Amino acid sequence: MMESRQKVEETKVEANQAFDGLVAAILSKKAKLMEVLEEKQEAAEQKDEALKRQLWLEIAELRQTSVKMEEVLKTEDEFRLLQNLPSIPSATNTEHCYTERKSLLQVEEVLRAVVKIEETLNEHMDKIIREVLQGDTEDEAFEEQQTPFDDELGSAPLRITDVRYTKRK
Repeated sequence: MMESRQKVEETKVEANQAFDGLVAAILSKKAKLMEVLEEKQEAAEQKDEALKRQLWLEIAELRQTSVKMEEVLKTEDEFRLLQNLPSIPSATNTEHCYTERKSLLQVEEVLRAVVKIEETLNEHMDKIIREVLQGDTEDEAFEEQQTPFDDELGSAPLRITDVRYTKRK
């Protein structure tokens, strides 16, 4: 009985250590992920600011070009009109949108992985708990199968497993 209690206590300590380790690992990975997400957010905000500045510069250039075009259009000299036509400006940088979408997909992948890990952990823990409970019911069934006998004085019931045979001299 004492050995059984000690074994249960040791098992509980080991289980607590395992769960504490798992929780610590999860918290560590969570902290790292949050740090990376914050860094990405800051980088995205800086990139957004740079893109805004670039767009404002392009808008200013387009306004200047528009003013020049209006002046050129007012002239009736076709040759001068053709000489002063500006080239078509290039499209703005669209890489930023792709990068942001890719980051969102990575976060969704992490969330799916966390859900899958949680489901797997729950399944395994439920299985372990069922096995432990089933072991308890088997022990109880074994104890119920033991036939009690009264000792000579009728004071305490004896079980078959409690009787020890000794050699007589």
